[in-house]
Amino acid sequence: MAGKDFFLASKKRNPDLALRTPEVTSLIRATGFNKPHVDQFYDLFLKVQEQFGFQASQIYSADETGVSTVHKNDKVLS
Repeated sequence: MAGKDFFLASKKRNPDLALRTPEVTSLIRATGFNKPHVDQFYDLFLKVQEQFGFQASQIYSADETGVSTVHKNDKVLS
């Protein structure tokens, strides 16, 4: 791992460098968002929609559970 002196010297040579925290994405979300899974979701959604005939105002997004499946990333030099 690079030390503080290496970072400060690099920062002096390249003033546009900054320490940043990368945006987190769960592995399941990244690998699960593909055409077959999206097609399956919409097939099931249309089946339920045809069966029950919900109006747009009756459909809610309930996928927010408050439980995180991602880890906290370290800062990176970019």
